[in-house]
Amino acid sequence: MNHRVALPILVLLSGCLTDPELPTCAEFPLGQEGCGTPCEVYCELMLSDCSEVYNTEARCMNDCANEPVTPFVVGTQGDREGNSLSCRISYALEGECAEASLNSTTQCTGASCGDYCDLMMSNCEGAYPSVDYCLAVCGALAPGSLTVDANTVACRLSYAEQTATDPSACDAASMSGGNVCGDPCEVYCDFLDMNCTGANAVYADRSTCLATCNLMDGQGGIDDWSFSLERDTVQCRLYHAGPPAVLEPATHCNHAGVYNSVHCGVPPGGVAPPAWPCITYCDLVMEHCPGVYASEMECTTMCALIPEVLTADPATGPDIYPVSSLTCPM
Repeated sequence: MNHRVALPILVLLSGCLTDPELPTCAEFPLGQEGCGTPCEVYCELMLSDCSEVYNTEARCMNDCANEPVTPFVVGTQGDREGNSLSCRISYALEGECAEASLNSTTQCTGASCGDYCDLMMSNCEGAYPSVDYCLAVCGALAPGSLTVDANTVACRLSYAEQTATDPSACDAASMSGGNVCGDPCEVYCDFLDMNCTGANAVYADRSTCLATCNLMDGQGGIDDWSFSLERDTVQCRLYHAGPPAVLEPATHCNHAGVYNSVHCGVPPGGVAPPAWPCITYCDLVMEHCPGVYASEMECTTMCALIPEVLTADPATGPDIYPVSSLTCPM
């Protein structure tokens, strides 16, 4: 909503903010002659429309001057994300004063999902199936700091900005975080915690999720989810735990599990072989239980005779995991 209020102090700024219909700060150029400094323009608006956030010019100016961004980001017309004054003014003009604040905003943070997804779609082929999917993933992540490696938007953006000249940065910038911007299993379990709950829960609890995930291949590629690849990796399952699980949890939460008869370990095309669980089972056993089977072929042959495999639920697979060096089949 727009706010029509008289601002005597604004007369000193040559009317830069006197038109109540101006939609964004780009309409009153920040820092240009007659408009005061960016902080002055921002603070006059906040005193006008968001006095519950800043009730004195001195306090607002102090916060603005000490904003931990060097140089200070002014932003551009229509900003609704990114650590800029333009973003904050957009929210102030709509009466969303918490988002307009320099300190408590959750939208005007240092990382922009729009910038991140533009870079990923341009430079990291196969990382996401669409920009909408990317934006949905980004929106579920914590904002974070551009200078700290963690499971955040900001960390991914910092590596995405390197991808034009360094394609290897796509791994850290990807949904899984590439063991830089988050551990793939932590990210996997985070999305399952958010999107697959109640009757659609894949694991009994987070510790089981992490323990089981850590048995799987977490070194997959950013495009393992691709329906032409369907690799047996954490990265493939993570795709299904994201936006697809939000839209259709009853279907896609199963696809995010260790075993399922449609994706991630089943040959491309989704046609499961008669003993389809044995693909993943043997991947796990051959990795974590060396010597139990002489070869992958022997494992597959013996796996097909396991009673749990013969009676496996096509949606969820057999309860024959996890396997580890301590719980290997005899």
